[in-house]
Amino acid sequence: MRYLRETDLPLAQIGAVLGFSEQSAFTRACVRWFARPPSQVRAAARASSRHAIEIAAPLDSYRK
Repeated sequence: MRYLRETDLPLAQIGAVLGFSEQSAFTRACVRWFARPPSQVRAAARASSRHAIEIAAPLDSYRK
C-alpha cells in the first residue's frame, strides 16, 4: 500500500517490485486484498492522506 500511496511509480513497476511477473497478477491480488484494483486503492489512499493533512493543519496552528 505504501508504494501506491507514496510513489508515482507505474502500477506495473510496483507489481514487479512486489514480485509479480505480470501487472494483471498484481491487479488480481489487489482486488483480493482490498476489493478494488490498484488504481482505486492509490486514489483512495491519497485522498485519505490529503484529508488527514487538511485536518491536522488547523490543529497545528491552534497549538502555537
